[in-house]
Amino acid sequence: SNLTNAPVTGKKINKLIVIICSLSASILILLFLTFISVESRFIPASSMAPTLEQQDRFMVNKLIYYFQEPQRGDVIIFSPTETLRKNDFSADFVKRIIALPGETVAVQNNQVLINNRPLEENYILEPPEYDFEPVTVPSESYFVLGDNRNNSFDSIHWGFVPRKNIIGKAYQIILPPERAGAIE
Repeated sequence: SNLTNAPVTGKKINKLIVIICSLSASILILLFLTFISVESRFIPASSMAPTLEQQDRFMVNKLIYYFQEPQRGDVIIFSPTETLRKNDFSADFVKRIIALPGETVAVQNNQVLINNRPLEENYILEPPEYDFEPVTVPSESYFVLGDNRNNSFDSIHWGFVPRKNIIGKAYQIILPPERAGAIE
């Protein structure tokens, strides 16, 4: 018998339809999961320099904090706190987590202190040129600062970021090409 001239049977067509539908559904699910879990953002100001330069485009993982708690050093995106909203801020913020719930944070002698110990910060533009009296971070909240310590509107000015305001973690610069890479 010659297989090339064999008629296409109903079973073969049904099998082909099942394969096409399965592939289509898989692609749609993957696109949906990507849409809800990953997002591209850009940095509008220099408050996170040198880590993120003005106009850098970066990727945000929006699902990570469903599986793990935010960590010190994470660069996060968050919606404005209640204090910020009262002062007419509506755009999301990008800052680095410095202190975790229950920790005491202060800035003295050009250094950030966590529970009276200096925080090693190899990512900042320059040491802070201000002092900040010790405060304890409330439960379910975080203390955040911009990496450009002396040019950042952050927790020093308006307080803590509630856990519920965190949108996700910045993890990868994608543009411009010469700056592409993981966010440390």
